[in-house]
Parts: sequence; structure tokens; C-alpha cells
Amino acid sequence: MDEKLSKGYAQQLMFWFDEDLKKAHRQFRVAMNESKKLFQSTKSFEKFCIKIKSIYKDFYFNYSHVKAKKNPFFAFVTFGPVEAPYKHWVEKKLEGIIGYFPFDGKKLGVHNAIFVIGEHTLARTFQRSKIIDGTVVKNHYEILSEFKYVAIWVSFWELFKVSLQKDLLEFNPLIPSPNGLFFCEYEYLPKKGNLQVYRIHLRTYVGKDDLSEDQEKLRKLMLKASENLENSSLAYFPHLVGSLEDQSLQDFSMLSNRVKSFLPQLSREIFKSRDDVELSIFINNSISLFKKYIPLNIDYLESELNKLGYEEFINKLILQKKHSKLKNDN
Repeated sequence: MDEKLSKGYAQQLMFWFDEDLKKAHRQFRVAMNESKKLFQSTKSFEKFCIKIKSIYKDFYFNYSHVKAKKNPFFAFVTFGPVEAPYKHWVEKKLEGIIGYFPFDGKKLGVHNAIFVIGEHTLARTFQRSKIIDGTVVKNHYEILSEFKYVAIWVSFWELFKVSLQKDLLEFNPLIPSPNGLFFCEYEYLPKKGNLQVYRIHLRTYVGKDDLSEDQEKLRKLMLKASENLENSSLAYFPHLVGSLEDQSLQDFSMLSNRVKSFLPQLSREIFKSRDDVELSIFINNSISLFKKYIPLNIDYLESELNKLGYEEFINKLILQKKHSKLKNDN
């Protein structure tokens, strides 16, 4: 696919996506107004979740429908088109959106996520992923499958950067996809108190056929590390924070444990400086950070996750939390 055609596809998708997403939001508001009584039982709430899933089915690239006994919820990640300044110009972007619908009604609604995708990146994804090849496109939204790992890796890099913010060594995050790699940078946002917060900007995309041998090996390692976590609580960070279902930090620790095994290769790719001493400091600081988060029972958690899948895994942990709380209260 040539560059002109890919730009046209990106522009078309952003226009259609904007129109279709607005329609979906209107349908959602109608469903909310009609469904207030449905929040009186978990059974009726399941019907509401199925309806919401149907409304947004064309738009999300991550979703979770966790049928927890305590507080079931439905969540998804997508994006919405905006025009916003970048450096010295204005560009069209796709800003991340998280839809979160818990049974208890707390934090229910559509929230901003912590990533943004430029129109250029979207065009490169059309051009280089080869998901859509040719001049006839039946469904532009097929390209969304290439973004299925964006949410968990954005949250991973956000938590990683915030935890390392005393470390002045700069790096640019990578995010894997089924057919390539997204090359990213941090966008500095206004501080919250003394805490510097960031948003991940996906700046470009390179298909696997154009990656170097080392980059392709790294892409496969990152995909392997993502297994069973792509629709985890980490994908919806920070909007589950404070809820019983929030496993964000635990999911971060599990992904960190997996990343630790190929940290030197990853660090060489993302680290800006070519200085070996600075690279070594960066790796050591990263390992020290991972050690703070990785629990002693990490092998047990990995085993349970791989055996049960994420939904059953989180239900088991929620039940354990509930029992532990009851025991402590008594």
C-alpha cells in the first residue's frame, strides 16, 4: 500500500469513527436512562453489560466482562478523534478512551486514557501492518486489531516512568502489535501536586517485515510477555484504582517479572544514550524497581493465571480478598 492511499484510509477512519462513536455514545446514554432498575441485581446487570458490549462492539480493541460475584463490571478501551497541538503545529490525533461500567456504579462512564495516537501513526499502521492490502476495503475497523496490546503496555510504561521519575535517564517506550512495533515517546502533562504525570504518544509504526532482526525478536518476546494480560485490570489503569477489582499493580508486577527476563535487549532498544555505563545504570535501576513490585508468590500467580485465564483468575483473587477482609474485620 502506498503512502497516499494509507493517508486516505487513516483520514476516512478518523472521520467515520468520530461519527459512529458519537452515535454509540447517544445509544449508551439512552441505555443508561432505561437501565437504572437493572442495577438492582447482578442478573439484570449482566443484561445491561451485553447491551453495552453490543453498542460498542465495533470500536474497542480491549474489553473485559468480569462476572465477579461481588461487583461484576464491563470495561473497554478505544480512542476518539481530536485536533490538538503537538510541539509547534496542530495535528489530528486519536485520544485513548476507557469505558468502565461496574455494578456498584462508582466511576461508571467513559474516561480519558493515558495515550494518544497521531494521524501519521494510524496511516503507517494501514501501510505497514498489511492487515488491509489493496484498494478495496470492506471494513476500515479491521485495523483496530493491531492496537490490542496498546492499553496494557501504555499503563506499564506509565507506572514504570512514574516510579523511576527520580532517574533522569531518558528512554522512548516500545509497544508490540501482532504485525509490528509502535515507537513512542512521553508527553509531559501538568503535575498533580508534586507528581509529574505523562501520556504515551504513539509516534510511528513499523511493520515486522521492516524491523531489524533484534527488533523482531524483541517484538515476539513482548507479545509473549503480554499473554493473558491484554484484557487485564492494567489495561484500564487508573480507572479501577480503589475498587475491589483493581489488580493494576499486581498485573504490573506480573508483566514486570516477564519483562525482567529480556530487560537488557529491551533497554538497548529504548534507551536514548549509547553510553554503556548509563545503560548499565538504567538496567540496574529498572531491576531494583521490579524487585519492589514482584511478590514472593509470583510463580503461584503465574501458574494460576495460565491455568484459569484472566477472568477466572481475577474472580479467585477477589474472593480471596473478600475472605481476608471478613477475617480481619472479625
